[in-house]
Amino acid sequence: AQLLLELYRVAFFEAKVNGKPELYLAQLLFSRNSKAFQAAMQKYSAAGGAKSSLWEELGKRVNLSERDNRALKDFADLVWICQQGGSRFEAAKIARRLLLNSNNPFDDSYKELLEAVLLHCEEFQPDIRGGRLVREAQELLPDKPDEALARLMTAQFLSGQIKYPEKTQIATLQGKAIESLASLPAYQTNFHQSFQGPFLSGSPYAAWPFHGLAWAGQLRMQAECPEDLQKTALLLAHLEAGNWHEVSGKENQLAPESLSMEAPEAALPAVLYGRSLLRWRNGDEQSAWQDELLRLYQLSFSGQLAPDAKALLFEYAVLSRLRLNKAGREMLLSFPDEFWLGGNPDHLRCRIRIVLTALLENQCYQRAFEMNRFFLSQLKDQNGQGDLLNELNWLQKEVQAALRKNRMSKEAVPVAAKLPFSLRAGAAGSEYRFRLQLAALGALPLSGVADQQFLEFFAAHAKGWKLIGGDAIYDWLLRRVAWQVSAGDTNRAFQLCDQVLALQAPCLFAFYPRIQFLRGALLCRNGQTAILTDIFFLLRNCTAASELEKRLLKVADNKVQVSRPGTDEPPYYWRDLLWFCFQAGTGSPSTASWEYHNGFAAENVLHRALTGASKEDLARTDRLQPTRTGHGRDTDGTRTDQPD
Repeated sequence: AQLLLELYRVAFFEAKVNGKPELYLAQLLFSRNSKAFQAAMQKYSAAGGAKSSLWEELGKRVNLSERDNRALKDFADLVWICQQGGSRFEAAKIARRLLLNSNNPFDDSYKELLEAVLLHCEEFQPDIRGGRLVREAQELLPDKPDEALARLMTAQFLSGQIKYPEKTQIATLQGKAIESLASLPAYQTNFHQSFQGPFLSGSPYAAWPFHGLAWAGQLRMQAECPEDLQKTALLLAHLEAGNWHEVSGKENQLAPESLSMEAPEAALPAVLYGRSLLRWRNGDEQSAWQDELLRLYQLSFSGQLAPDAKALLFEYAVLSRLRLNKAGREMLLSFPDEFWLGGNPDHLRCRIRIVLTALLENQCYQRAFEMNRFFLSQLKDQNGQGDLLNELNWLQKEVQAALRKNRMSKEAVPVAAKLPFSLRAGAAGSEYRFRLQLAALGALPLSGVADQQFLEFFAAHAKGWKLIGGDAIYDWLLRRVAWQVSAGDTNRAFQLCDQVLALQAPCLFAFYPRIQFLRGALLCRNGQTAILTDIFFLLRNCTAASELEKRLLKVADNKVQVSRPGTDEPPYYWRDLLWFCFQAGTGSPSTASWEYHNGFAAENVLHRALTGASKEDLARTDRLQPTRTGHGRDTDGTRTDQPD
């Protein structure tokens, strides 16, 4: 190239052949030979009457540096991504690179545009987002330690694999927040009234955000409490809140055999349940029924503790979101009805609600309504049980009647499900109440008539809910998305996922990967597969995604793709959902198929919506519909009952 330029100069631009040196300058400029252009400009810039300043300005505009060329290409790529609805992770990466390049050729107006792109894509900058959450927590800590704690946990959860300056402050700030909670008069009063640890605590009068962590903080203030018990209590409290990051790498501290002799009786069931939750989060939830949960079932506890300890079996059955096999179902059905009325009276309402929820979700309808009648007969004359009695009456009169009379089958279109959940901020165990009422809806989707009310309530109060609260919000979301999908409004369904993901509620951390998969499925269904890149990035940085969940997406041919289900692999709801929606949206709708059995009602109603069930089909579903009618057998060989 240099030889050609020299020949070009000699042949055409020497004075003796009446050449025009300005054409030589132009040739150098547009061939991007910056060094030769600068040297030639000193000699020829005045050629043709032009001013050297004009050549310099033209050189700045045309003869860009290699970095400038790359910046322009990046900007063009960014424009294309935004226009095509591409990966927000890629958009954030490009915008951030352009802003960090102080010598790029863009003026301030372009920089404002790039900053706006970054703000829109903050989700994909875990270091910036984590730093902001830590700074907000610092401001909230003196007056609102519970809100500060929620933000610190969220920062750990979303950016656990990323380094940023504020990250080193999280442990110290978290310790201060727990100490502040433990020092609040309300928590101290509750602590002295009832010595109950994580998973086994509660109050009939108010919802105590992060009660387990406050209890663990109070143990640390007691010199007589063994250090190993303090550590175990703190880990269990983090598990109860859904803060998986704090437990990672410390699982050996939850060995039942390592509990000290000074440990209270409640420590053993809490440890067994905590270890079961770790299996659940790792995608191995069924094995817990043959190990820790079986031991929890077989152990004997004092009369005060026993009902609360055994109720953990029912809570785990709800969190697993899979109908139990014969052995698991028989385990739940083995307790007499009167057993649940014993124990700590402060925990009665939560205990009854979780037991009924597990029975309804496992389609043990006959036993659920028999038990419900028994509870009504025993509690009707007790003071202070008004809200619980209202729920039990609703179950007995409306829900059972809707199933028996098949009332919903006469509707032409699905109507808004009647959800009598009272959004009262001070109601203890409100997450257990909400979850029971969702279970009672059976296979009904939910319309958006109360979206704003629910989302505002979640934002204000779910930060301190236990894991069952995260499950309740997740169940609500699946029913809402099913409604919107059947109505043909994917945009609203996607927006609902975003709104739930924006909640700073640790109880939702375990459900974060699944909600991300749901977002991805909704867009893949429309052929918008760029979101898979975003989800791939997010799951590898959050601390709650299991290896099973991470394997649902893979990189092949420089592209993030859905892992195709193998013929020898057992069914897995989210892998099969993602693959079905990917197939349906990428030109293979005729071959897309997806069968789903043995799941909870909300997963089933979403499955029907995504696989093409019409609004009329959804309307013809009972509130509580067994897999088979009558006293038949379910697909796993267990009984499927119908209420009397």
